[in-house]
Amino acid sequence: MGRSVLVINDPEVAKDLLDKKGQIYSDRPRSDTKGELRGQTEGTTFRPFDAVWKKHRRFLNQVLNPSSVRSEYCNLQAKRTYQWILQFFDHPEGFDVWPSLKRMSGEIITTLGYGTSNEDGIDFIELNDKLAATFSDAVAGSISGAFFLLLKTLPSWMPGAQISKERQERRDFYAETRDWMFNSVIKARESGKPRHCYVERMVSETENGPDPKGDAAAIAASAFTLYRAGSETIAIQIHSLILAMILFPEIQTKVQEELDAVLGPDRAPTIADKESLPYLNACVLETMRWNPAINTTIPHRLMEDDTYNGYFIPAGTIVLVNI
Repeated sequence: MGRSVLVINDPEVAKDLLDKKGQIYSDRPRSDTKGELRGQTEGTTFRPFDAVWKKHRRFLNQVLNPSSVRSEYCNLQAKRTYQWILQFFDHPEGFDVWPSLKRMSGEIITTLGYGTSNEDGIDFIELNDKLAATFSDAVAGSISGAFFLLLKTLPSWMPGAQISKERQERRDFYAETRDWMFNSVIKARESGKPRHCYVERMVSETENGPDPKGDAAAIAASAFTLYRAGSETIAIQIHSLILAMILFPEIQTKVQEELDAVLGPDRAPTIADKESLPYLNACVLETMRWNPAINTTIPHRLMEDDTYNGYFIPAGTIVLVNI
């Protein structure tokens, strides 16, 4: 539709452009249907590369950097993982791995973000599934982005305007859910029962700053992105590791031998054992390469003209990485 598209198939090219030249390759297309038509452009993932996005990243990094994860959230991960393992041992027959993994990872990420996985009887994991279903209904991905952009401008009385109405309903549901989850943490802190979570920490650190309203909006949006993006991707990666161990039993044997040598028969591993388990670590990383949690890329947009290895790449080019 009159746009330049660049598909990157080489990891070195991806590093050169998206990493080393990230300042001009980190924008998102404004016509991205997943963003504008599904109401997610205010979230971190689909947001344009602007000052607010940089604020999102700065806030999230304070909580998700390796040091903070080790000191603040490893116990949460370990506790929920041990509970999952015990459930499997208690009920091996008919144990449904995928739903249980989704719940385990969902409870970890929602507790990290909001300090709970349930509010007023509403289950955050089930709510996430509802959000996913809502955002993948009526507007099927087979329709081109350009056609979507045409439809969203139609007046309500014209044929096809139903998609525009559904778009607005999705935006409203997305925004209302995001704000309700954020406000549940604010309500808890105002009642004198602050939660140990991302939202509480960042609100506490920014409430007396120069832009508390803008900071609160960025915290709400970034927390919701963490919630939406983190729950299922974690489960997918663990599921893939289990699949790999089943498909390659000789590798599973080597992993078990390493675990037995380091841990012995009497205890489960902790994050402190990570450096002592290089083979298991390598298997986890290889699983992420072999079967990544996201099988498609989120498009980037080039913000200004660029030249790479003799090729001219015009501003506005949509950049896709072939995962």
